[in-house]
Amino acid sequence: MLKKLLVILFAISQMAFANTNFEYSVSKLLVFEGEKLDKSIGNIHSKYGVTRPTLKRYNGRTDIENLTEFQAKDIIYKLYWLEFGLDRFIDKRSALLVLDFLYNSNPTNATKQIQKAIGNSATGSLSISDVAKINYMGYKEFYKVYSKQRLDYMKSLKVWGQFKNGFKNRVNELGDLQ
Repeated sequence: MLKKLLVILFAISQMAFANTNFEYSVSKLLVFEGEKLDKSIGNIHSKYGVTRPTLKRYNGRTDIENLTEFQAKDIIYKLYWLEFGLDRFIDKRSALLVLDFLYNSNPTNATKQIQKAIGNSATGSLSISDVAKINYMGYKEFYKVYSKQRLDYMKSLKVWGQFKNGFKNRVNELGDLQ
């Protein structure tokens, strides 16, 4: 009986811990993204960083103009946080680094870049060993390799010239998380 109770209490504490990390990460992410409709890249509009194709994947709709902050958080939680197992990170800042890269890039490419940064095989699928290695490295050490790899990747993008200052600022700000 006592063993069962301890297992239940541990599970509840882990859920609360994961939820706290999500709330921290999503609040920081949405500050970067903003709530206005972004029309900066052709007809690929986004709101809260959610694009039309992502909204369609989430609920079959494309009316990005009507997206609410609550819906954006739900999309981030279901399509990124849970789908990529970001609740497995111990440090909320490391979870945010991974979430921000996944959210702002093709997730498979972002995952490969993260795996390269930490010296693991670039499979494009975030594994338990990837998460364990990042957890072991800790936020500061992970950020050092992450920031270099992410900026190198961004420099390869066609939009680098147009958005390089914003890209650099964002990656730099992610290095000063408390």
